[in-house]
Amino acid sequence: MIVKKNMAKKMLVLSLSAILTLGMTVSAAESVEMVEADTIASNGSTYDYALSAVKVCATDDKSQYDFGFEETIEIDGLSYCLDTVEYDQVNMYEKEYGTDEIEYTITIEETVLGEDKDSFKADDTVTRAGHDYVYSDISFEETSSETIPMYKYLDTEVLQGVLIVENYPETLPYDYEGKMYDLKYSDYEVLSSGWHDGFYLYGTIYDYDAATYQVGNIIIENNEKEFDLDPRNYVDFLEGLDVPTDIYKINSVSYNGEPYTDANGIICRDYVMSVQMNGTKYRLNYKYDLVKKEYKATITYNLTETEATYIDSLKNSYEVTATAYYTLKEEGFAGLSTPIKIAIGFGIVIGLAAIITLIVYIARGGRRRTEDMNKRELKDEFKNI
Repeated sequence: MIVKKNMAKKMLVLSLSAILTLGMTVSAAESVEMVEADTIASNGSTYDYALSAVKVCATDDKSQYDFGFEETIEIDGLSYCLDTVEYDQVNMYEKEYGTDEIEYTITIEETVLGEDKDSFKADDTVTRAGHDYVYSDISFEETSSETIPMYKYLDTEVLQGVLIVENYPETLPYDYEGKMYDLKYSDYEVLSSGWHDGFYLYGTIYDYDAATYQVGNIIIENNEKEFDLDPRNYVDFLEGLDVPTDIYKINSVSYNGEPYTDANGIICRDYVMSVQMNGTKYRLNYKYDLVKKEYKATITYNLTETEATYIDSLKNSYEVTATAYYTLKEEGFAGLSTPIKIAIGFGIVIGLAAIITLIVYIARGGRRRTEDMNKRELKDEFKNI
């Protein structure tokens, strides 16, 4: 293994793009750059040498980590034995965004007028806190409703007979707050019935240069200053003109302009009759109730698939800093690594226990043989007596 020296306390941070390739345990076969690290462990112990490596891993289970630290390394002719490995983990999501949770789904509320509801279109994409979201759904909730009555009318002329509604428009235009609405015919009412002023009938006197002229049975003296017609003759005058007297009656008659000669060389003078007209005047009513509503539009947006995948990968990834601590290898027993020392010590203890057991066993067997010999010697002495 190649070990880089003289890189004081340097830590390697891998590119975040490596996350996309992580789905397994870090193994020694992977390329992990190791640098010299601080020799003080988290428990306060000081070691002779330390190496550190950084890797983005797809698990926070320390038992799954294998950074490939060698049991023994050679530095400047000295041998160092691996003593322990410590791991420091940082979740990649928390590293980039902290503890704040990024919402996968957000909602945006907007006020929409009733007349705009059917044509309302939400934005296809929005950006919030630097993250892109795409349109998902929309719902409307009515928040207010107000009925605004609209009214307009159309007055007819003075009419004879029954009103024929079909002769009048079905709708009338109406301007409300700069927007045009069609008001529909609703009903009609009688404004007035009987004789109505304000009407005029027109006629012409021919042979105006004659001393007299006749209209029907009425003979009228020529008077240049005024139309010399006795009011008592108004009805006969109208009948002479074939004007129905049940519909019209004269208020006054006067000349309408100066004498003139027509195309046939006849001297003429026009006159005008101010008359009353007998009939009925109607008012047609047009109405429309504008229901003015407001809605709260709730628009749902989802995090883009790319963003969601990226955030998921961050949440399931950890930047792991592994630090391997080494002790200087000494000659003889002192140069052995701690695990080997423990194993040898354990073997020595077992060996000593076996030797002690054997000594005790042998000692107990010697005493029994001595006792047997003493008994035989006493028996022989009794026989000699």
